[in-house]
Amino acid sequence: MRLYEELQALAHSEVRRLAESIHGMKEYEIPLQVPTGTPVRPGQIPVGAFISQDFFINAKKLLLLLKGAGDRTLCWSEAACVRPGGNLNSGAMLSYIKQAINDGYSVLIASPNLQCFPASERSTVYAAHMAALTQTLLVRCPAAFIDIVGYSYGGVIAANMIRGADWFPPEMAARIRRVVFIDSVHKVSDACGFPSAGPEFSRKLGFLQSSCVHFRVSSEPRGQYIADWPETGCMCMSVGTEDHDLAPGCATDCAFEYLSREFSVDPEIMDLLQKFGYD
Repeated sequence: MRLYEELQALAHSEVRRLAESIHGMKEYEIPLQVPTGTPVRPGQIPVGAFISQDFFINAKKLLLLLKGAGDRTLCWSEAACVRPGGNLNSGAMLSYIKQAINDGYSVLIASPNLQCFPASERSTVYAAHMAALTQTLLVRCPAAFIDIVGYSYGGVIAANMIRGADWFPPEMAARIRRVVFIDSVHKVSDACGFPSAGPEFSRKLGFLQSSCVHFRVSSEPRGQYIADWPETGCMCMSVGTEDHDLAPGCATDCAFEYLSREFSVDPEIMDLLQKFGYD
């Protein structure tokens, strides 16, 4: 077990080196108000985020990458980086960073460093991290549109952003263009609230159905339509593997193909963007 952990640490160090040296990603520290009573392992402090070099100047589009609740930043799955059948392409975010930059995105990677916290506290800490990330970075991002890739529990965070969580203001939610969920654990209520919300519930559900896709683990060929799963609210496609850890790496091409499709903005969304100063 110790050797396995050491291999994961080495893999993460190499991923970080490549992200910084080849793709120009920069670490950005964010002050995080850890909830009272949350135990933190000594010597480990949440670091904040990684941003691309053009984050503060790219006025077109931003890609936000949201990992699950367990692994270190820049990795979807550290286990997939080192185990048999895996590699850095399957377990790290490097292929997403490279493709996003090639496609003209600025890039923001949330880095809540959740492995520092007990599993029972991670959802609370992730939300606190995203609140700090929004206040410190996202409100300063000039990109007119935000696309999101949310893996595992990161899909819940992405769904909360669609809904307009307390930590994510409406002018930011209006800038979300598309969301790619990858083997996410979100529910419709995470993105839409509940039917009692009336027209707002219907509008958010319409966004899930028209502007989101969910790549799920499946034995079906990659990109094969599976179903419209009522519990997640959006079209589901096969990621081409039944292995949760390998899902993000397998989904890379399909995810960017979906994000690159022709897109027409809902008139209501365009009105909101103009209201908040985005043309």
